[in-house]
Amino acid sequence: MPGRDPVKTALVGIIRNEADDLLPWMGWHARLGVDTFVLFDDGSTDGTMDLLQAAAALHDVRIYRLPWSDGPVDGRQQHAYQTALHLLQGQCDWVGFLDSDEYLDLHRHSNLQAFLGDFSEEVGGVAISWCLQGSNQLVLRPVQPAFHAFTRHSRPEEPINRHVKSFVRPDCWDGGWINPHIFPLKKGHYVTPGQQQVNWERPGIQQALPDWGTARVRHYQVRSLEQFTERARRRANLQLRLPDFLAGDRNELEDRRPCAALGPVQAWMREVIFQGAAEALLPLPVAEPEAWQPPAPQLPFSLTRIVAWNGHGVGVQQDGLVQLLADTPVETKPETPGSAAAQALPQLYGLRMEFAPEHVFLLACTPQGLLNDFTFLEDRRLNGVLPYRVRPGNQQNSVALQQLQPQHFLSAPPGEALVADRLQVQLWENFTLDATPRFKEGNAWQSLPFIRFLQEGLRLPPTLAGLGALMRKDRHLALRLLPVFHARLSPEEQSALQEMLGPFRPYFFTDSPEAVKQPFR
Repeated sequence: MPGRDPVKTALVGIIRNEADDLLPWMGWHARLGVDTFVLFDDGSTDGTMDLLQAAAALHDVRIYRLPWSDGPVDGRQQHAYQTALHLLQGQCDWVGFLDSDEYLDLHRHSNLQAFLGDFSEEVGGVAISWCLQGSNQLVLRPVQPAFHAFTRHSRPEEPINRHVKSFVRPDCWDGGWINPHIFPLKKGHYVTPGQQQVNWERPGIQQALPDWGTARVRHYQVRSLEQFTERARRRANLQLRLPDFLAGDRNELEDRRPCAALGPVQAWMREVIFQGAAEALLPLPVAEPEAWQPPAPQLPFSLTRIVAWNGHGVGVQQDGLVQLLADTPVETKPETPGSAAAQALPQLYGLRMEFAPEHVFLLACTPQGLLNDFTFLEDRRLNGVLPYRVRPGNQQNSVALQQLQPQHFLSAPPGEALVADRLQVQLWENFTLDATPRFKEGNAWQSLPFIRFLQEGLRLPPTLAGLGALMRKDRHLALRLLPVFHARLSPEEQSALQEMLGPFRPYFFTDSPEAVKQPFR
């Protein structure tokens, strides 16, 4: 409606030891338009607070610590939710309440502002139905975020889906408490996302089947068997058993629409990760100016273009995933429309370092030679320069590319995103390293900005102090190229660097500090 003030929204949650899942959850809801996160930490010890503080440096994230208690979580949840509603009165138009295993879907609106802006002033609360997600028959924790890994869910008629979670107007709340699902209102009433009156079977559970047409809350109650086991260990008071997993593991239907959000969510995560990593590495010592060495007469590294098993290049799509380019093989290069479109995409390249001859550092470059974000399925790292081992392929002049840990091979299946989950080398796991990368405007790869920065970095001693000097010079490029500089360190300093990164480490490295035995050089 023209002239209407924008709707201000907040999302409230309680978290405890959610370092593995927190950033995707926040990124998902930031993408939907959440203006303010109000998060209550319930005694985390796994680096969750470091992640929150990094996010708070870039976004409106308000962090509170709940008073320590070993009692039931219900009391702490009531305290947190009521505190948030008091704080947000007069600041936000709508406040939502979700756990970190709950993701909001909007099916008819592009964002929360449009969705919540459709409700009249007579509506004080919106009751959004659960959609119980299954495990996709996964035993181990997946690498990808929950919204991408667990695509299967229950049928609407599953009784648990009549549970709801709420968005409420804080000025309509009467100050009381019912349960974490709904709140008592002093004015207005609850409706469904489709604007229908809610009839309650009991508070928080509606009589009717869920209304998923406009919005729903995907509830990842069990996730993988490994994650369910972790939850059972963490919440011993619930006495969860295998029948509880089987009862909640509903996989009857599949919906892959949430997978399309991977790129935007990871872009949000990447900003937070770089912010947090930069803060974590502030204590690094800094090498003195006299530590710089003269430039090497020849570059001790080379840049190669990654070519797939069928002779095609490999490009980064709009969602950040990497796929075979739909062009002709690199040897022929005819002038065709398909080839031109493919060549406009960022493509995959590899740095070959003299001090790490058995490895290639994969990166993506635009046609102008600028570094570009990308991700492989089943590879959690998001910094944009990923070391892989170079192994023999099973085709002539080909190689296979293997993760450091777990030791899975990168695969380029036709029509699908590259995935790093193959246990052995077959056809799609073969690549060649093209020694003649090409960039627009006649740019030689040796003159690209990140190459010049890398050359400068190699003039410094291979120590943490040398890395500290690079962070002072350009922290963004230093973090991009961190795996390269990490490879030059001694085993002791490699371990120290990874420990400094804390909860940000898995987004840069696949091997743990304990796994570091020998430096590459």
